Amino acid sequence: MPDIASAVTDAVAATDDLPKYQELMLPTLLAIKRLGGSAKARQITESVIEELGPPDELLALTYPERDKSMYLDRLDWARSYCSLGASWRVRSAASS
Repeated sequence: MPDIASAVTDAVAATDDLPKYQELMLPTLLAIKRLGGSAKARQITESVIEELGPPDELLALTYPERDKSMYLDRLDWARSYCSLGASWRVRSAASS
């Protein structure tokens, strides 16, 4: 039976392998481009996952306090920040 300390160490090591949301922003923008310039959140997520091909072990990592994939959460944040940047760019161009 594995001890708790080694299980925690294994989990921490695995979370270190997760990309930061900033690292998912370019793949997100490229997915939107591949999808014709706009797409639904689910389509963008599926396109990024297909392109990057993260291992199932990374997709399966969840937060201790809630049952959500940490990888998909970071991808959600990347998409959100890309969306904010796009809306800022549109507003800036409109005010010029």
